[in-house]
Amino acid sequence: MDILTIDIREVFHVGFTRRCREQFPHFRTPYNISPILELLKEKDVKATFFVVGEITEKYPEVIMMIMDDGQKWRSMTGRIYRSES
Repeated sequence: MDILTIDIREVFHVGFTRRCREQFPHFRTPYNISPILELLKEKDVKATFFVVGEITEKYPEVIMMIMDDGQKWRSMTGRIYRSES
């Protein structure tokens, strides 16, 4: 049973977006997901990750990381995807 859900999305403060988005056009998600997955594995916790479409399109490797770790993810379409472990 999953006891945790995690939203994966990129949120930018309006001020940041105006001033810095063009200078730093990268997303943080690909860099931030590994520590989360490591912590879940260390604590033996299963979670469902809710991932916005923009992330799934730009960074499919994030979905593969989630699935490879035996976690579930859910897209905005409402379908739950499970790893095949």
